[in-house]
Amino acid sequence: TGIERYDDMRYKPCPGAPNDLRLHSEILRKGLGFHPYDITILTDHDTCSQSEVFPNKVNMERELRRLGDSLGAGDLGFLGYSGHAIQFDTENVAIVPTNGSTRQDSLIMNDDLSQWLVAQLPPGATLLAAFDCCHSETLLKLPFKYDVEQDDQQQDANQQPTIKITRAGDKERGGHGFVLCLSASMHNQPAHEIRNTRTGEVFGAMTALLHQQFKSRNGSCGAGYSLSMAPPTVQDILVNLTTFFQEKGNSTMVQITSSKELPNPCFGGRSSSEVAAPNDNV
Repeated sequence: TGIERYDDMRYKPCPGAPNDLRLHSEILRKGLGFHPYDITILTDHDTCSQSEVFPNKVNMERELRRLGDSLGAGDLGFLGYSGHAIQFDTENVAIVPTNGSTRQDSLIMNDDLSQWLVAQLPPGATLLAAFDCCHSETLLKLPFKYDVEQDDQQQDANQQPTIKITRAGDKERGGHGFVLCLSASMHNQPAHEIRNTRTGEVFGAMTALLHQQFKSRNGSCGAGYSLSMAPPTVQDILVNLTTFFQEKGNSTMVQITSSKELPNPCFGGRSSSEVAAPNDNV
């Protein structure tokens, strides 16, 4: 789902949202092997407001529920969202349909997203989610969080940074399947857009960098995709996106969360005993 303009004028236009949809579609088709017929796109860009794929609240809720209900053991699903989100407090965050306001009953709350896409996911099913919007860290309320561990003593430029795993709340919120979520910001931060200096197109910064990660697996930005190439690892994505924002002097922190703890080999061999105690404040 990508939403460029909102009925409520308090929400500024998101010119990068339609372009993010294009990048998400390329990642799915060329990077992960999805068939075009298996991809549903909701957008207000050049779409009739009466269409079933216009991203008002009714249509978004229907498609979100359908995504959660359609996944069974062995299935892989993907949810991408670019647009606005609104934070009420540290626990209550929502994505904004095109006809949304600031009232919670006009929005899609994180409790609903967690129920439809996490709690009801059956064993053996996998969902990947990418939220390129503000306040997005807790949109799925997942219990495990991954951060690049800063080490001032690290001198070897070739040494991979260590990934720190913390537990963000109740482990039982993880559901039965596996959910991995990439968020453009912490719960109290804005997301950012970047502009292609050659074409003038605007993109969500996280989506553009994620797309670049998939393309660069071939060793050249212009080489396109190859399904024979392994997709980037979670560690690759987190380290490279974190480094990009730090080098730009930007305090925004891209977040990766999951419903279950990821295997140790992806994260520099940290044992599960190093997972922090539950933190109800996250």
